[in-house]
Amino acid sequence: MKFRVKEKRIGRVLPIGGVLRAVVEDFNYDESFTILKLRDMWCEIVGAMIATHSTPDRMYKDVLYIAVDHPVYSNEIMLMCTLIKERVDKRFGFEIFKRIKVEVKRIRWTKQKQE
Repeated sequence: MKFRVKEKRIGRVLPIGGVLRAVVEDFNYDESFTILKLRDMWCEIVGAMIATHSTPDRMYKDVLYIAVDHPVYSNEIMLMCTLIKERVDKRFGFEIFKRIKVEVKRIRWTKQKQE
């Protein structure tokens, strides 16, 4: 964490979401950490059926890009945007992204996903 020189100290307890966000930003874990954590809990966020056909792909400028393997699942995720955002924000404790975009493309599954 970086030291804040000549800034007024806050004389109260801070919520964990604010502190966690500062730590993530200070160590530049933003995108790589976030995407890996989202992939780990993706099944819990969207459900088993949709998780088998989609995966969080990348983040760029407060937009989460989700890769899907069929247009039907793209439509389902777009209908679930608000719910996905609420669940992710609740799990992380702060707002990770502002919008969701879905891309239909060929997904390369890892061995862990196929088992």
